[in-house]
Amino acid sequence: RRERGDAPALAVRDLVVPGARRPNEVDGVSFEVRGGEIFGIAGVEGNGQTELIEALAGLRPPTGGSIALAGRDVTRLGVRDRAESGLSH
Repeated sequence: RRERGDAPALAVRDLVVPGARRPNEVDGVSFEVRGGEIFGIAGVEGNGQTELIEALAGLRPPTGGSIALAGRDVTRLGVRDRAESGLSH
């Protein structure tokens, strides 16, 4: 049971990430990861996993959506600021 104010460790909402092969390699992806959970991303090559991970780590800027760490919006932060917040690749 979730407590009020219990923000997910990672919350991704409607994320859109451009790629080299097509305009939106990631198109409207949303998910949450809570403390203690193990979350995996899998698929065949070319399905946007690399672009998703790079956007989460701050290596590739998304064109839409949001990324939050423990309730803090980090969508526009760089790699260093995300690492200091506890996220790295």
